[in-house]
Amino acid sequence: MTTQELQITGMSCAACAAAVERSLRQVPGVKTCWVNLATDRARIDYDDRRTDLPSLQRAVMAAGYGAIPLDDTLSLDRKSTRLNSSHLVISYAVFCLKKK
Repeated sequence: MTTQELQITGMSCAACAAAVERSLRQVPGVKTCWVNLATDRARIDYDDRRTDLPSLQRAVMAAGYGAIPLDDTLSLDRKSTRLNSSHLVISYAVFCLKKK
C-alpha cells in the first residue's frame, strides 16, 4: 500500500472536489481517496502493484483539473521563496541608490 498526496489545481467548489474524488476512486488499485477543497489537496492510498502516480494524475486530468505530486509542489514553493528574497534585496538596493 502506498500513500500519495497531490496538489490539485483548478478546483473552485465542492462539486469540483467531488469530481476529482470520483475520478480517482475509479482508478484500479485505489483503496481510499480524500480531496480537500480548502487546501487543494488529495490524499490517495493505493496498491502500487495495480496503479502508479502517472495513472492517478491522468485520472485527475480526465476530470478537468491539474495534479502535482506534493513533493514537487514543495520544491516550487522553495524556488518561489528564493526568488522573492532576491527581489527584496534588489528592491532595497535600488531604493538606497535612489535615496542618495
